[in-house]
Amino acid sequence: MIYHPSCFVEKDLYLRIGTFNTRYRIAADYEFMLRCKVLGVKFLGKNTVIATFTENGLSSKHKFRSIIETSIIQTKFQKHLFVKHLILLIQLLVKQFFKECALKLRKI
Repeated sequence: MIYHPSCFVEKDLYLRIGTFNTRYRIAADYEFMLRCKVLGVKFLGKNTVIATFTENGLSSKHKFRSIIETSIIQTKFQKHLFVKHLILLIQLLVKQFFKECALKLRKI
């Protein structure tokens, strides 16, 4: 995954393939990057720090929604992997559920 804060694209790309799909409140950047990949957009990598961020963003605060949106997007672009993504989604949701339960139990 290319983190979008460190990604610069020309306006022409947005005009050609569209902007972020805001139907995905958390994973719109992920959907955009996958759309670019599917359409053959080439990215130039730089070994330079361009942006930094913390892990306190929406995807961290809303883990379940993040997992669900990401799985929906992956399935959209890789329909043949639907069952695999569904199994992974269930595994991630169960893991996250127990992780949050453990955190709540520690507070008691």
